[in-house]
Amino acid sequence: MPASLPQEPDSPIRALASAAGQPLLLLGTLALWLALGADEAAIGLSWLALVGVVGALEHIVPLRPAERPTLSRRAIAVLTGLVLAAALGVLGAVYEQALRPAFAPIAGSGPGALWPDALHWSVQAVLLYLLADGLNYGLHRACHRWNGLWRISGHGVHHSFHALNSYHAVLTHPLELFFLAVPMAVAAALFGVDGQVVAASTVLIASIALLAHANLDLHTPGLEWIVTQPGHHRLHHSIDAGERESNYACTAILWDRLFGTYDGRAAERTGLDPEPPTLLDHVLRPFRRARD
Repeated sequence: MPASLPQEPDSPIRALASAAGQPLLLLGTLALWLALGADEAAIGLSWLALVGVVGALEHIVPLRPAERPTLSRRAIAVLTGLVLAAALGVLGAVYEQALRPAFAPIAGSGPGALWPDALHWSVQAVLLYLLADGLNYGLHRACHRWNGLWRISGHGVHHSFHALNSYHAVLTHPLELFFLAVPMAVAAALFGVDGQVVAASTVLIASIALLAHANLDLHTPGLEWIVTQPGHHRLHHSIDAGERESNYACTAILWDRLFGTYDGRAAERTGLDPEPPTLLDHVLRPFRRARD
């Protein structure tokens, strides 16, 4: 973390968040999901609770105080993000409904036979999380490599924000939702994974993605080798193109480490343009020829 970036004084809350905040928040969200019934509705409610807790922490102990939004601006962004998150959930369900019958013959005699369904559902959920994010890693990297895919996916909108906070995890162009829903649906259908496992894995991925964008000092020793930390993902959002082409795994940094795209540097600024884009800029970005 560059010494030039302003930070607020150390506190017990900051110290706890830094060392163990990510695993505690993830376990708390999963526990709440189980307590609420471990069904589809519980996914949204438990994730909403995490949105509230992380938003409060970003207000109390932000890593970069200068990037802390006003409460009104955060409220507008969160409401927009919730609409996009709900749409993403619907798309994911539609994809899975369509893909499961189509992939049933393959899942039954091919990949499905390899899936370790004898393991506890929680272990299967972690495996599905890693597999789905591995597919997302490939798709995400392709969006950055090929200009046509970058434009049609609208991914540039997600990269355009200058002050990164947790609610940016779901702020993107609506076109990108059609891409974001693919990896989990394909992985679940291809291996014929049980619905409860898919739901648990969805909670895990959605929660880690939220934390990866958070304006918090989270870097849990050991876990940072597998799970994406905010510092990892902030570099991927860097305004410097050379820094941005790294750390493609939004939730499982393990894939970047395996495929040689991991970069441990810290990014001082995020975004694509010198000035923050307007709402019209966001809407029109996929239809412009220039990538940056």
